[in-house]
Amino acid sequence: MIKKYFTIVLLIASLILNAQSESDTITSPVRDCKDLIFPSVISLTGVTIQLTGKKREFQNFLHREIGKTDTKIDNYVQYLPAIQVVAGGFVGLRSDYHWFERTKYLLISQAISSILTVSLKYITHVQRPDDGSFNSFPSGHTNLTFVGAENLYQAYKGSSPLYAYSGYVIGVTVATLRMTNNKHWLSDVAFGAGMGMLVSRLVYHWKPLKNWNPFRKKKNIAMIVVPVYSGEYLGASMQISF
Repeated sequence: MIKKYFTIVLLIASLILNAQSESDTITSPVRDCKDLIFPSVISLTGVTIQLTGKKREFQNFLHREIGKTDTKIDNYVQYLPAIQVVAGGFVGLRSDYHWFERTKYLLISQAISSILTVSLKYITHVQRPDDGSFNSFPSGHTNLTFVGAENLYQAYKGSSPLYAYSGYVIGVTVATLRMTNNKHWLSDVAFGAGMGMLVSRLVYHWKPLKNWNPFRKKKNIAMIVVPVYSGEYLGASMQISF
């Protein structure tokens, strides 16, 4: 089951990476339009699956071929790409954007996507595959992860490609887990992923609040990370000085 699971994850991730690399070879402004095609197609695929009623067939196929899972790891892994966006610069990776700009565009992307996701959940009123609540479409976990993944790609694609692409692998993993956990349909995760990527690409295209960066002239940045262990949990505290 594990081998089949990772085979599907790597297959989907490779398709995303291939589409991204092809779009990088197109020059602007044609490239700007082409960049919106891939996430739009993913979103429309999710809508199509939802409207045609084929989602249960795929869900049954997925559970039959891979099996069901019962894990909460996706509740935590969904935040990894967003953390990578901010943390990359602090661990020595060079980005095409200042750390404040990366954080700013990430938060704007997340805010817009979250509003759209929550609104659509209650407008569409789709029941979850586990016969749970009627807020299945689209997947919030998948959307959040792909917002982080797309921001990670935009911020590091010109300087650290491997790091930039890693968010998509995490995104596909979270999307797959949402289905194997029987919390979401394929239509939910497809639309959530596409919308997260689309919103993030538009944010990086338009660059809202472009000139707002109070830290642009700050040269000396120090960061201290201190491990914390209470006997019950392991964590860390971080202090950043400007």
